[in-house]
Amino acid sequence: MRRRDFLGTLTGATVYSAAQYRGPEASAGETQDVNRKAQTSGQTSLRPRQFLFTDLRHIDAGDLIWRSSDGRAVPVAGPPEPPVQVQPDASRVARGIRLIAQRANKEGPIDGLPGGVVSADGLYRAWSIRTNYSAGKDLGSYSVAPARSITIEYSESKDGYAWQRRDLNEIPLADLTGIDGAGFFVDPHGRAEERYKGIYNARVLASVSALWDRYQKVHPRNRHVSLGPDYIYCLFGLVSPDGLHWKALAEPLMIHKGDTDNTVYYDGWLQRYVLYTRFMRYDRRTIARAESNDFRHWSPVEPTVASHGRRALWVSVASWGGLRF
Repeated sequence: MRRRDFLGTLTGATVYSAAQYRGPEASAGETQDVNRKAQTSGQTSLRPRQFLFTDLRHIDAGDLIWRSSDGRAVPVAGPPEPPVQVQPDASRVARGIRLIAQRANKEGPIDGLPGGVVSADGLYRAWSIRTNYSAGKDLGSYSVAPARSITIEYSESKDGYAWQRRDLNEIPLADLTGIDGAGFFVDPHGRAEERYKGIYNARVLASVSALWDRYQKVHPRNRHVSLGPDYIYCLFGLVSPDGLHWKALAEPLMIHKGDTDNTVYYDGWLQRYVLYTRFMRYDRRTIARAESNDFRHWSPVEPTVASHGRRALWVSVASWGGLRF
């Protein structure tokens, strides 16, 4: 295909759903009805939006439908006999779509820019965890001595450039160490007193035998190979009503060693909390996924994306739902 022909096909690309798209002349009521059908079917809304064009995830070139005089759709592959007169139905062919290339700009460096930034309550916000150990016992994620507490570190900005940082409340810990893998998010689904949520990874130093017995009920394919009867890690939860006052959930969310960034969000389509975490499969680092209805009780982690030695990247199609790159 020539470049001009290829670009011509892209002018019809859009983010519409399988519902009929009536174009810019559609009434507000029609557009709202199509949006509502698209959302309930788990597909993308037709509401006009702008997308950064980096891949094809929001691109659907549409389809022309051929209809008989009584309105029935007539397939072009193996149409029924006898031949009938047909008319084109272009309601699923996109209109009014423009792709605009813009010159890239480099900005920064931005002093004090934190990681894991979210936009909430009119601010850019970010959180992290600082673990407090006894003097000389802080070895970061390799620590083996019990941690005294964790401090929630908070950053905020009105414009994403000028950042203000401060410590929030300190949360005491008991029999935990090696804390890392923190991740925070705004929950659009949870109770008001738990609108903000966080998760972190920690090694458990007490009552590990009970946890190990519980872990034996998990299928081997969903167990982290490095865990053992005297070496148990868990993921723990944090909740806050406003992102400023935090408390820890007493019970671990799951037995798992997620010792790098853990990403959690609430998926409105699945109506579940979704976790992406580090895993080990065939002695190689792997991405795994888990789901929860209430943020407290989670499914076993499921290997999702892995590398098989020199072979190509492997993706578990069965776990594709909700996967976001």
